[in-house]
Amino acid sequence: MHSITYQIQTETIKNFRKLRNVKILLALRSDVYEKSVASIEYEGVQPEKYEGLITTIKWDRDSLRNLLEKRIAFMFKRQYSGRDNVKFYDIFPDKIRSSPGFEYLSERTLLRPRDLIYFVNRILDKASGSASISQKTVSDVEADYSRKRLDALKTEWRSVHPKIDAYISLLSRQTGKNEVRELVTRDRLLEICLELAELEGTDKFKDECYEKASQYLKRENHRKLFELTACIISVLYKIGAIELKLTKQETFYASFRNDAVIDPVQITEDASYRVTPMLWRALGITPNL
Repeated sequence: MHSITYQIQTETIKNFRKLRNVKILLALRSDVYEKSVASIEYEGVQPEKYEGLITTIKWDRDSLRNLLEKRIAFMFKRQYSGRDNVKFYDIFPDKIRSSPGFEYLSERTLLRPRDLIYFVNRILDKASGSASISQKTVSDVEADYSRKRLDALKTEWRSVHPKIDAYISLLSRQTGKNEVRELVTRDRLLEICLELAELEGTDKFKDECYEKASQYLKRENHRKLFELTACIISVLYKIGAIELKLTKQETFYASFRNDAVIDPVQITEDASYRVTPMLWRALGITPNL
C-alpha cells in the first residue's frame, strides 16, 4: 500500500508540473515519506530520481518567534477589546530558570510549530484567571507536555520502527552527555536485541535495527553489538529524541537543526549523545539548570 501510494504521489506531481500557472504542493510527515520509500518492492522504481522534486521544511527560532508573536497578538485582540499588539513578554516571564522565556520554551520543542503552539496553549489554559504567567505554571505544565510529546513521537514513528518504545527506553534517566560506547555494556540493549528478533515471522515492518540484531544473534561479538547500538542511536537522532556529537572536537547536532539523518557508519565509539530537553521530564531527567 505504501509503495503504491508513493508512486501515485510522485507520478501525479510530475504530471501536474505540465500545467501552466499551477503549482501542486504535497506535504508529508517524514515518517510517512520514509515508510513509503522503504516499502517500494517492485522492480524498476528508484526513489532517487524523485529527489529533485522534494524539499525538507525546517523552522528556526526566529521563524517560530515571529509565528508565536502573531498568534498571541491575534488571540488577545479577539478575546480582549483594547488589547492590541500584545507581545510574548507581555504575558510570559522574562526568565524561566536561567534562560530567557522564549528560549526556554523553544528548546523544549523539535522546532516545529505544533510543539510550540501546543505548549503555549497548555500554559495559557493553566494560567487562565491569573494576572500573569509564573515560572511555576510553566514548570507544572511542562511535565504533562513532555509526556504527551513523548507519546506523540512514539506514535509518529512506530509504523517505521515497531520497537521504537524499546529504543527510547535506553534514554531513561540519561542526564547530561553520555557516551555511545557505554550503551554496548547495558543489559537492556541485549533485551532489545531479543525483542527485535521476535519480529521474525510477523507481518510487522522490519527496520534496519532488526537486521543488525539478527546479524548479532547469528554471530555474537562486540563489533556486531556496536553496529546494533549505532543503528539505534541513528534512529533516536532521526526522530529528534537525542542530539549527537560524532567526535570530541565537534558540537552537538540535532536532526531538526542540522542533517536530518546520520548514517550508523558515521557513529563510532568516540560519539556521545544527550537527550533533547523536550523529553527530560517524561524520561525522569532532571539536569541542574
